[in-house]
Amino acid sequence: MEDRSHKVLLALVMLFLFAVIVLQYVCPGTECQLLRLRAFSPSAAAADPYRAEDETPARFVPRFNFSAGDLLRRVDFNIKGDDLIVFLHIQKTGG
Repeated sequence: MEDRSHKVLLALVMLFLFAVIVLQYVCPGTECQLLRLRAFSPSAAAADPYRAEDETPARFVPRFNFSAGDLLRRVDFNIKGDDLIVFLHIQKTGG
């Protein structure tokens, strides 16, 4: 019986160490968004992404306000016809 309790304890310790290692890979910084309970609340999902947490004015103001219809529109593309795909590579732009 004692041998079985040691195995269970060893399994729990190994599971805990595995969880700590995975958390370090997923969230290496000191400020982890996964550990905040507000990140999983439904009110956080509906919050304005351009408003800071301390209610200061946003440093980034979007210039283009596209509607959902503009962003989700479908375009008919015929690769066998006259339609053309262009890949433009601009050097030293980080992408």
